[in-house]
Amino acid sequence: MRVSSNAVYNTIIGNLFKNSERLLKAQVKVATEKRINKPSDDPIGMGKVLDYRKRLASIDQYQSNIAKGKAGIQMTETTLDMVSDLLNDAKEIAMEQSAGSVENATREIAAEQIASIREQVLQLANTRLGGKYVFAGHKTSTPAFLGNGSYDGDVGEKKIIIDENLEVKINLTGEDIFPTTGPPDSNVFTVLDKLQAALELPVYEQSTVADQANLLEEARDQVNIARASSASIFKHLEGHDGRLDSFKLRIEDMLSKTEDADLATAIVELQFEERSYEAALSASARVMQPSLLNFLK
Repeated sequence: MRVSSNAVYNTIIGNLFKNSERLLKAQVKVATEKRINKPSDDPIGMGKVLDYRKRLASIDQYQSNIAKGKAGIQMTETTLDMVSDLLNDAKEIAMEQSAGSVENATREIAAEQIASIREQVLQLANTRLGGKYVFAGHKTSTPAFLGNGSYDGDVGEKKIIIDENLEVKINLTGEDIFPTTGPPDSNVFTVLDKLQAALELPVYEQSTVADQANLLEEARDQVNIARASSASIFKHLEGHDGRLDSFKLRIEDMLSKTEDADLATAIVELQFEERSYEAALSASARVMQPSLLNFLK
C-alpha cells in the first residue's frame, strides 16, 4: 500500500501534538503541585475535590459565625460585669446608709453616688456593638431602655448557624437582665430611684433604704444568672469551634490526598516527557525533510 507524503506528515504532526500535550500536562502538574487541574484529569477525583472544597467553605462560614457570636458574648460579659459591680456598689452604699444614724450631708453624697450609678447602669443597658443595641432583642436600632428605666426592646432571639441544621441563640435581652415581669418595685431602675429619693428625704427613712439594699442584691444576682447563661453559650461555641477545626483538618487531608501530586514523581514524569518530546522532534525532523522533498517533486 502506497503511503502518501501528506499522510506521513499528518501522522508526525499528530504524534508531536500528543507528545506536546503530555509534556504540557507534566509541566502544569509540577508548577501547581496538583494532580488534578481540570475535570478531564480525573472526573471522579474532581467531583470529590469540589465536594471537599464545598465542605471547607461551609466550615469557614460556620467558624465566621461563631467568631461573631463569641465577640457579641464577650461584649455582653464585659458589660454585665460592670453592671454587677455597679449594683454591688449601690448595695454597699445602701447598707452603709441604713446602719445607725446618718448625717444629712453624708446622705446627700450617697444620693449623688446612686444617681451616678443609675446613669451608668442605664448607659450600659443601652450598650451598642457595631451600631446596634445589644440588649434590645430584634429592635436593635433603638435603645433597649428609656430614660425612665422602662424596657423598650423585645424578647427576640438572635441565632447563628454553627453547623448543618444547628442554630444557637447568642443574645440576652433586657428582660433577661432586668426583668420587668416581677413586682413593679423590683425593677432595678425603680429600686435605684427609690433609694436616691429615700436618701434625699428631709426625714430619714432607714427601713426604706435597707429594703432597697436587699432588692439591689437580688438585681445583682439576676445579672449574674444572665452572665452564667451567656458564659455557657460561649463555652458551647468554643467547643464546637474546636470540633470544626478537627473536622476541617481531616477534610483538608482528604483533599490533599485526592488533588495534590507527588512532587518527586511529577518531576520524574516531566523529565521523561521532555526527553520523549525531544526524541520525537529529532525523529520527525529526519523523516519530514525527505518527505517534503518528495512532496515537492
